[in-house]
Amino acid sequence: MLEVMLEVSGIDAFYGQSQALFGMNLEVQAGQVVSLMGRNGMGKTTTIRAIMGLNRPRSGSVSFQGRDLGKLPPYQIAQLGLGLVPEGRQIFPNLTVRENLVATARPPDPLGAAGPEAWTLERVYALFPRLQERRASMGDQLSGGEQQMLAVGRALMTNPKLLLLDEATEGLAPLIRQEIWSCLSDLKAAGQAILVIDKNVEALTAICDRHFIVEKGHLVWSGNSDELSANPDIQHQYLGV
Repeated sequence: MLEVMLEVSGIDAFYGQSQALFGMNLEVQAGQVVSLMGRNGMGKTTTIRAIMGLNRPRSGSVSFQGRDLGKLPPYQIAQLGLGLVPEGRQIFPNLTVRENLVATARPPDPLGAAGPEAWTLERVYALFPRLQERRASMGDQLSGGEQQMLAVGRALMTNPKLLLLDEATEGLAPLIRQEIWSCLSDLKAAGQAILVIDKNVEALTAICDRHFIVEKGHLVWSGNSDELSANPDIQHQYLGV
């Protein structure tokens, strides 16, 4: 049985007095690619923010490799091995591509838990050759697709045990979307655990081991890709496809 890396158990989260999550549950096992799906405004980003300590749950628990994250500040959660590609990319506009990549870089876990091959500039450039071509360009000079590649590369430079992507391909041109999905497939083949938010059901069912669907802050369905593909009613009801 695979190790449970991330476990979200019964969390309630709020923005002021407005409740955004109601007993949310989710888990990611070692080496798995897991999706979190739902329409806009249903609680997906709030779940990611709760995991990263950016929106502290009022009840329930979040644990990573058996360690409770509930009282840790976001930077310590990141240091445990969670690499975030945030919604909107949030790259540093006044740093070059290379500076963005090295600004938050950290070495892999000394016990080797991050994988046998550490992420370096050279390895990120091999994954995204366009970033090497643009390495001296400022962040605000990049296209949306290049910024997304940079956001993924920056997260990988932290040598994460778990990579979290919030809206992996939103607003990107079709060819760039294909490149991002190809990148995630390569990462999966290398054993990287990933939690991904996106709206492309076809791409998610092709790559993900398990899916969690959220509706108005509630977990309403979970299952594997075969089960999701065989259940068009679920897709229509909660995903609008």
